[in-house]
Amino acid sequence: MKRLFAIVCLLALLLCACAEPEPAHVQEPISQPEAAGQAAEASEKTALLSPAAARMADLTAADIHYTDFDVDADALCAALREASACQTQDESDALTHYMLTVYLTETFSSAAENFFLTAGLDEPYVRINYRDPEGGSHDAVFENETLYWLLRNIYRIEPDIDEAALAKYQDILDASAQKKIADSLALADVSGFPGYTGFEIYRLVKTDTFADGDDTYDVYSWNAAFLTDEPDKVLYAGGMRLDAEGRVLFAMEDTVFAVKNPGSGSEDYRFLHWGIYQGETEQAQAQNARAEILAAFEAPAQE
Repeated sequence: MKRLFAIVCLLALLLCACAEPEPAHVQEPISQPEAAGQAAEASEKTALLSPAAARMADLTAADIHYTDFDVDADALCAALREASACQTQDESDALTHYMLTVYLTETFSSAAENFFLTAGLDEPYVRINYRDPEGGSHDAVFENETLYWLLRNIYRIEPDIDEAALAKYQDILDASAQKKIADSLALADVSGFPGYTGFEIYRLVKTDTFADGDDTYDVYSWNAAFLTDEPDKVLYAGGMRLDAEGRVLFAMEDTVFAVKNPGSGSEDYRFLHWGIYQGETEQAQAQNARAEILAAFEAPAQE
């Protein structure tokens, strides 16, 4: 009996060894009709896109001839292609702070094919107006972090500060910026527009040094960004705008800081309007500015 059982087991093993292995799964090649169907489906999806999204979807760096801000064409194209799949019906009434025009032709006019991108503080929505080659105008809104921050970061301001000069004149410059804050708060009480809550100096650069008799003059370009709790409600005028961090820029007009170093006596200083640089050439502008600076020191200092 044991001998018979052993023979049966041996036969079973031989049968298993001789059995054909289970074939591995092989991906069948896509037939031509199926490939054509997939292409048609992709074409149909593109056809369903808005004109703006459809143009964005196949954009290349070679299509971009000019942008009104310095931006990497490859990064911009990648962001626009990514955003083309993120069109939304959501609308926003947030104030526009960030803008970029992208020209897709060699002629730069409002009638040329272009994208006009705008965004506010309502992250991550970007509104795009697409002007097609036939002159048609198409608006669409896209909800995309990559495109939103590419646009907003164009407005980022890098500090440009002479640290030694800032250490020397910090109190004087701070007092001027604090006066701007006080003026804004006084206006807020009357107008209802929000005032500023703080400031950050981001520019202090020496632009000129000249002599007049025994006196020498150092001239600086300076500026500060102002903070506010309600940036969308600020009264923007005279080129004022927000930077990428949501600070108010170009709120100050007296951005020329002149320091007089007399042959005898103590230093004196004046704040002058940026518009003192008038003239058709840089030399003429410098001469006019120097004349304005000398005249400012002839008059009593303004509080």
